[in-house]
Amino acid sequence: MYKQAVLLIYYKDKNGKLRHEPQGKFFYDSDGKAIFLADMSQNKVFRFCNGYSISKQIIEAFSELKIKPKIIYRRLDLNMIYKTTSSTFKALGIFGNWANHDQYVLPIKAGNWTTQSGNINDEPKGLPKMDLADWKKSKHFSTERMVDIDIHITIPSDVRAELRKRTLEKIKSAVIISR
Repeated sequence: MYKQAVLLIYYKDKNGKLRHEPQGKFFYDSDGKAIFLADMSQNKVFRFCNGYSISKQIIEAFSELKIKPKIIYRRLDLNMIYKTTSSTFKALGIFGNWANHDQYVLPIKAGNWTTQSGNINDEPKGLPKMDLADWKKSKHFSTERMVDIDIHITIPSDVRAELRKRTLEKIKSAVIISR
């Protein structure tokens, strides 16, 4: 599992200055499925095709790491949620360089997005902001969903005595060898 975080991309603006911009939250829902959530507004709609965009850097990172998150774009002003996948963005999106970085724009139409009204229930708050390159190195074993289990094994006394005898013999032979 990769660290839950707000993902940042870096790009050069029109003056050549390096900028970083948050793109969205990467997290796991209560079922352990990967989610990429970004808030949208009317200002973020690409008017030439009536669509939303995602950075090529984000799509490439998911592909490179073999992560297939559900991509969710949320319009709080409309109380709407738009869902799609990375592969849909790549297959049906319009590729171009806007705002000085490569992006895929996916038109809002049937087949590209599934829509629903409402909000995201599993959304974590207060996630750390992470550069995309650092986030890609953040794979870790998650202990969030682990459960402690006590295992009790009953060993018959004759077997226990035999195991103790063999262990003592190994210890004695190791001591003799080391002298």
